[in-house]
Amino acid sequence: MSELIGEWLIMWIYIGIRSLFDWIKGLILGIPKSKVELKRLEKKWLRKKIFLTKDQENGLKKGTNGIVTDIIDKKNLFIEFYDQNGKLMELNDELGFVTGINQIKLKK
Repeated sequence: MSELIGEWLIMWIYIGIRSLFDWIKGLILGIPKSKVELKRLEKKWLRKKIFLTKDQENGLKKGTNGIVTDIIDKKNLFIEFYDQNGKLMELNDELGFVTGINQIKLKK
């Protein structure tokens, strides 16, 4: 039990130090934390190959491949999906779809 409490304590100390560092960086460089977070998301997701982990309401099936084309916010991405032949998919006259980050995974 004490090991679990120690791990949680270390985790919260790390989160606090990281938040303090972001706050100081924002003060010194004049960059708001939201912009720093957006840059981090762009580096991780933008123009990367992904696949769906859950079926979508618009008819896209689990396992469909795509490429992230835009970052809407920290929970949603704009993605273009491709069929098995590598051609751009079009559903209901739409070429790109908004999908949650929790519904996709990066392809390795």
